[in-house]
Amino acid sequence: MAAPEKRTISLPTRHALYIDEQVSSGRFASASEVVRAGLHALQERDAAVQAWLERQAEKAAS
Repeated sequence: MAAPEKRTISLPTRHALYIDEQVSSGRFASASEVVRAGLHALQERDAAVQAWLERQAEKAAS
């Protein structure tokens, strides 16, 4: 894994509380892990949407 880059972000209270709850529950060891999991899920969703769009374009072209 590449060396992590530090970022400073601002979050609405509800998102900050959600991150804290995930860490407190033991599901994640740190806020960074929660954010990484969220970004991974977003990337997967974006890839799925892109694949769907490409399939729809292929159907429309045929």
